Amino acid sequence: GDQLTRFIVAEIDRSNNSHIQAKVNEDGSFSIDFYEQNNQVNSKNFTVDNSGMLLESVVPETTAEETTVQEGVAPESSAQRSVPPEEKKVVQQDYYPSDVFTQKKLVFAGIDFSRTKFVGSVFNNTTELRNKTFIEWNDILVNEKKKFNVQGFFRKNEVIYDFSGTYSRNGRRSTDDLIAYGSAPVFTKAQIQNILSGVSVNSSSGIGLILIAESYNKETDEAAVWVTLFDISSKKLLITDRLTGKPKGAGTRNYWSNAIYEILLQVDKNRYRSWENTYR
Repeated sequence: GDQLTRFIVAEIDRSNNSHIQAKVNEDGSFSIDFYEQNNQVNSKNFTVDNSGMLLESVVPETTAEETTVQEGVAPESSAQRSVPPEEKKVVQQDYYPSDVFTQKKLVFAGIDFSRTKFVGSVFNNTTELRNKTFIEWNDILVNEKKKFNVQGFFRKNEVIYDFSGTYSRNGRRSTDDLIAYGSAPVFTKAQIQNILSGVSVNSSSGIGLILIAESYNKETDEAAVWVTLFDISSKKLLITDRLTGKPKGAGTRNYWSNAIYEILLQVDKNRYRSWENTYR
């Protein structure tokens, strides 16, 4: 009452405050804000003891470092403020053959013709073969996904078709060594790994699939292709299987594309299960 009033008047006279604002808190204490002429706020808290004496409560001063804490948000410790947040490091996962069967996404890079040998006079126009037919043999896999059902044949939920690197590499193939006579050499797994080192896809990690064409032989009517699954990040060979298919149909594009279709059907019918039994 009177004691609080006298104190307030005395404070105004002493510090030449322009005005004050006082309130009674829920616990019976008083909070008084003294507004200085320079608009600075000076807050004081008071309590009244059993004898009616007015007592000023001492509130610890805050330092310049301390920040306002939002309701429901824990304040940062000094250690948290002084140590910058650690940068997130992207750790590339290493994949193994068994991951081929657990990973549900596959990046398909198409058919690689970078070292393929072609046997038979039907392939004599090597410039057209490289500049036109290589593209057509890859395009049909994209345009006819329902037939060349990579997603279903390899048991995946998602297949990303990423042929850009393969188109580019096939387009750089020299036409001087495309043709073989009589028969074509059979690749080794070491050669397949070497070919993989030059494969390029936009994804930085995951499981990749590429069909590495070894030979298209018109004299034996057979295409030999290494169905190859690999770790995209490291280009490490995971699983590779040399399969052959018989071509059929009208026109160069369809004729040899049906050999690829037959090879993919072998994957679906028995090779995938065989890989699973071996590597999983």
